[in-house]
Amino acid sequence: MYSKINLNYFALITTFVLVVSAVFTSTRLLSAQVQTGGLVKASIEITPKYPTPGQTVKAKLHASSLDNDTALITWRLNGEIIQQSYSQKEVTYKIGDVGSISKITVVAEDATGFRVSAENIVRVGDVSVVWEGRTYTPPFYQGRALQTAGSEVAIVALPTILNTKGVAYTADELSYSWSTNYSTIPQISGKGKHSVTLINDRPFEVFTINLLVKDPQGIVRVGKKFVIPANQPSVVLYEDSPLVGVRYDRAISGTHNISDRETTIVSEPYYISASTRTDPALTYTWTVAGKTYTSPGSISFGSEGVGSGSALVNLVIQNTAFWLQNGRADLTVDFGLDDTWRDINPDTDAL
Repeated sequence: MYSKINLNYFALITTFVLVVSAVFTSTRLLSAQVQTGGLVKASIEITPKYPTPGQTVKAKLHASSLDNDTALITWRLNGEIIQQSYSQKEVTYKIGDVGSISKITVVAEDATGFRVSAENIVRVGDVSVVWEGRTYTPPFYQGRALQTAGSEVAIVALPTILNTKGVAYTADELSYSWSTNYSTIPQISGKGKHSVTLINDRPFEVFTINLLVKDPQGIVRVGKKFVIPANQPSVVLYEDSPLVGVRYDRAISGTHNISDRETTIVSEPYYISASTRTDPALTYTWTVAGKTYTSPGSISFGSEGVGSGSALVNLVIQNTAFWLQNGRADLTVDFGLDDTWRDINPDTDAL
């Protein structure tokens, strides 16, 4: 009796252990499957990273454990299916206007039942950039002052970013991160710093500038990359007319005919770091028919007697404060008194 009870008890204990072991094993396998699925990271990469309004972008699913060959992948834009197919991890779509929300979602499930999902939300904003070199241009010049070696560049960011109520943030409410030639400059970055002045540390290369704009919550809303080309100062010559003054509407170059007995040629050093063309830092070296003059900004010519002649004129301008800034101009001046001139001005026949 004692042996029988022990045997039955042993059988019962053995059966209980086997059953409990089977339950624990099944639970661990189930937990392992759930845990494996939970550890998989799925994400959507948007290219370009900071799209502009109306731009076509590419979305790409990243999910390393997904069997791409058998996966059915469904893409939705703002809730509507825009693509559903096997193995297509990429989709293109168009970003909306400023203030709109472009929400792209993806769900992928392969033949084994493994399933992943991800989403990416773009709250569309925009930023425009205006820049000009802190360089000299002549009066009434309507173009942009360009950057040259060693010159400063003034840049202003004009963002358009809306809050959740559709109201635009002011430029001072936003934060700006500036980097030049791929190096961040913390001194000029921060809240409200939408206007900066920079100098290219690589004077003979294009000036590459990156800008990120964050909303008051610290979320990057827009980004912009732009380049400012490298330029050289340009020396342009004009005739100073006794009647109308400097003829800024007509630059002279190559060969210039002069019918007056005296005339003055004015030089303008475009895009040089100076406040005026007669800035003390600028040196002018004129060479006329082999003779050198240092007249600042302009030089006068005259013809003697009746007849014609020519002179080779060369001008070199050097900025002594920025030795990399210099320019030159060459001109051939032809002197002559033609019949038309004498007909209009008969008192000059004796010249």
